[in-house]
Amino acid sequence: MTKYLALLLLLPSLVLAQGKNREKMRPEFTVVGSVLDSLNSKGLSFATVSFLYPESQSLVTGGICDDQGAFNILKVNAGSYNLLIEYIGYEPRIIKNITVNRSRNMDLDGASTGNSAVNLGDFKLLKSVEQLQEVELIEEKALIVQGIDRKIFNVGQDITSTGGSALELMEKLPSVQVDMDGNISLRGSSQVRLYVDGKPSMLSSSELLETIPSSMIESVELITNPSAKFSPEGMAGIINIVLKKNKQAGFNGNLSATAGYPLRTNFTSLLNRRTEKLNIFGSYSYMNRENGFISDSEKHTYFVGDTFHLYQDKFGTNIRESHTFKGGLDYTPNETTSISVQGKYAPSMRSKMDTVYYREETADSENEFDRLTDSETIQNSWDIDVSGKKD
Repeated sequence: MTKYLALLLLLPSLVLAQGKNREKMRPEFTVVGSVLDSLNSKGLSFATVSFLYPESQSLVTGGICDDQGAFNILKVNAGSYNLLIEYIGYEPRIIKNITVNRSRNMDLDGASTGNSAVNLGDFKLLKSVEQLQEVELIEEKALIVQGIDRKIFNVGQDITSTGGSALELMEKLPSVQVDMDGNISLRGSSQVRLYVDGKPSMLSSSELLETIPSSMIESVELITNPSAKFSPEGMAGIINIVLKKNKQAGFNGNLSATAGYPLRTNFTSLLNRRTEKLNIFGSYSYMNRENGFISDSEKHTYFVGDTFHLYQDKFGTNIRESHTFKGGLDYTPNETTSISVQGKYAPSMRSKMDTVYYREETADSENEFDRLTDSETIQNSWDIDVSGKKD
């Protein structure tokens, strides 16, 4: 009697063990196929493929397509499954009763593949489209972009930056200081190198920045940690001024003009003609500034037997006028090669008239005199750049 009871107790475990053995004995196959776009038949990179049990719809195994839309799933047990294919922006697709076994080692058209893998063929997905009444796309750059080695200020997005010179624009940037003579310092150091469109400028900061209207500037890059290609030895950093260049397709351009009081006039024009491989561009800018200044100062020097007093009253005007002509072309014969030629000519004039009234007082005398200054500086700068790139 006890033998029959022991056999009865062991019977369920024997049945389970036989079921597991049968599960292990089921052959395994490598399942391959492709997921394509239904319109252009291009592979959908990284689409997901899942094998589901037909009854419970629970996941058995699955995989992800490569960058060409092909999938290769290893160790799929023979049997019948539901195949779920999903991709962002496309409608999910379920193919029912996909059979994986040796007798069905063929593609969806019924042609034998002739290899050990089960080829399910191509599956095409439809894009998920919702009908919208109207879509308005507005692209805006961030005003400040923090890079690895630089901070980029997209001043073209700031309406308060138009109408001035590049020198006045620099006064608004953090960590940049501009003195009354137009000299630039970065984080308290005057060892700053100026670049225009990634190329070094031989002009001083005041000469360069006073002749560039702010309306021509697309962005300003503060490179506080220059790499070795800039030869940054002994420098506090680099300020790279990126000028505007119209990049839209076809023939296009724009005009802008500003005026203010005291006299502040600014005019900028940009023209661009772009084809598939060739881009020709040109621009002209005019800037005129006139401002007055008044200042007074006192200086007192004390000696043992005497005291020296100096009083100064200063007033005058500054006039700055410049023209900037720029043009060039970009040629891109293929995706890996580009050639660029551009030139710039910038005549400018700066005049300064001031009167300084001096009054000197000591214990024994008093002197008064005036100093009148009338100076004019005319400069013409030009450059031609030729560059090429091959990836």
